Amino acid sequence: GVESRCRIEAGPMAGTTTTNPMTVMADAETLRLQEELLLLALDDEKGVVSRSAEDRLPGVLARATLVELRLEGRLVFEGEGPGATVRTLSKEPLDQEVMDACLSVIGTPGPAKDVAHWLEALPARCDLGRLAARALCHRGVLAEEKGRFLLVFSRERYPEVDPRAEVELVQRLRDAVFTDLSEAFSAAESGEFYRLSWQGLMSGTEIKEGDRRRFIIVQPRIDYARIPGEAALEIIRDHVNALNLDPS
Repeated sequence: GVESRCRIEAGPMAGTTTTNPMTVMADAETLRLQEELLLLALDDEKGVVSRSAEDRLPGVLARATLVELRLEGRLVFEGEGPGATVRTLSKEPLDQEVMDACLSVIGTPGPAKDVAHWLEALPARCDLGRLAARALCHRGVLAEEKGRFLLVFSRERYPEVDPRAEVELVQRLRDAVFTDLSEAFSAAESGEFYRLSWQGLMSGTEIKEGDRRRFIIVQPRIDYARIPGEAALEIIRDHVNALNLDPS
């Protein structure tokens, strides 16, 4: 049975070479990428990660965390692909459970490690799913329930108590998949140019002239034995099917 219930109310690295950090700041009301990914992976009523996502989720959250820390100017990647070296620029906390825990691990004194190392080490040393869930509890999106399974094993569940964040996220995904990308493909087929804003796709906002921008030079590695983006496409298909986003 449930012993306690706690609800706290509150308001691509691969192929990238750079020596400068990104400086995109997120406001307090914006969900972090890890939080959004966990929100999509959770069963809203059961409060546990769906079976289709549980094996891949730790690695996905680790990737998202490295990206967020780089965007916040805490890390810099030197080199290309999974072998790129990750260096810490600042250990200043961000007041976000997942990122602060990972930053503390990455910032431990010692030789700099590469991206591939941290994609394995972070899920092993930090419970990324639980930390992301607690961050969503602090925002009032989820509730935390602690209980026992078979009277012996402890169990934590995070049912959704405020669906507004997920509704907005799903709508942004729908717009990105069925509106912006569709219009871009149609324009390409007609031989026309179409301005596709990745900022708009991810945040739902349009780029303004005063927005700060940084440019990253990317040199892709071509592997003719594999379909480009195969792994990413498979993950996207899983989420689209899980969210019933197929218009047919």
